[in-house]
Amino acid sequence: MACPHITQSSIHFKWSRKLTPALTVASGTEVTFDLRDGGNNQITPENQATILGSLDFDSMDPGFGPVAVEGAEPGDVLRGRPWVRSPHFVTPRGAQPYADRGQEYAVMGLDADLREAARKALRSAIEWLGAEKGLERSEAYMLCSVVADLKIVQAVDMPHYGVVCTIPLGIFVDE
Repeated sequence: MACPHITQSSIHFKWSRKLTPALTVASGTEVTFDLRDGGNNQITPENQATILGSLDFDSMDPGFGPVAVEGAEPGDVLRGRPWVRSPHFVTPRGAQPYADRGQEYAVMGLDADLREAARKALRSAIEWLGAEKGLERSEAYMLCSVVADLKIVQAVDMPHYGVVCTIPLGIFVDE
């Protein structure tokens, strides 16, 4: 059965309990999202040198959804996969500037210390490899030492740095 999916057409720019749900799901259902970045995809490789003076700040930080969970009440806690403690996402196919790596699984680490942000991202990747790919912790660590890329993705929202650890999905036989 296919996962319910939220597309970019479910975009909004406010937080309100009055928003009509874009999707209603049963408890325990996994939902996937097509998201835009915090700048609402305004900055592209083609315009990055010229766009800064004309950014539309009213369309920054878009939200997607909302998703209603059948039977959920205000104050209920939604539980995801227990190993997910930070943003996890799959990059689009052919994403630039690393299209040669193919589609990647990415996890983010956030911290006031750049090295700790990198450690958090790497630890999350190791947990994902164990939970989803069945690797022992030591195997996941060794695999990351060979194929993982660390990228600084946020350095302007002080005092926090964002580091993403990516694993190319093409290295797995079943992908």
